[in-house]
Amino acid sequence: DAPLVLLASGNLSEERKGGSFISAILDSFRNSTVRFLSVGHVEKKTDLPENVQQFGFVTDEKLMAILYSAADFLLHPAPIDNLPNTVAEASCCDLPSLAFAVGGLPEMISDGQTGWLAPASDSMKLSKRMSEIIQHKKHAQFKDKPRTFAISRYAEKAIASHYLHLFEELQQSGPS
Repeated sequence: DAPLVLLASGNLSEERKGGSFISAILDSFRNSTVRFLSVGHVEKKTDLPENVQQFGFVTDEKLMAILYSAADFLLHPAPIDNLPNTVAEASCCDLPSLAFAVGGLPEMISDGQTGWLAPASDSMKLSKRMSEIIQHKKHAQFKDKPRTFAISRYAEKAIASHYLHLFEELQQSGPS
């Protein structure tokens, strides 16, 4: 019954992927019932709390899909990011994400509908939002929503349609 949170990045220690935020969050949940699945390189594995299961860098797509499916939500604490694959992949596996409202993330996550957004680079608010999600089991309300949202945004037909619409607009506006 313990909440299961997925952390996934090529290098979880890297600052631009939220390394310092990850450390602070893991410390704040060290003595809680929350369990973390950690995917990606971590510089000091011995510093990880006991409630973190480290998988290292995962290249097996089936294992990654299992991890996305096993978790209650993805924590994406990067202070800067454009369109992270981990959030798109999580959505396709029906996993809601919690992230900062930076870069392309507000386009990838519909706050309160397919996941949650926290104010940019505010680790206290991110941690508080995570506590609320866990306490009220808000992750359970998103069944089928992240995947439906992702398909509407990322499916080949949707992307092709967006490009076609853009090209038609450009053609109608003529040379600039």
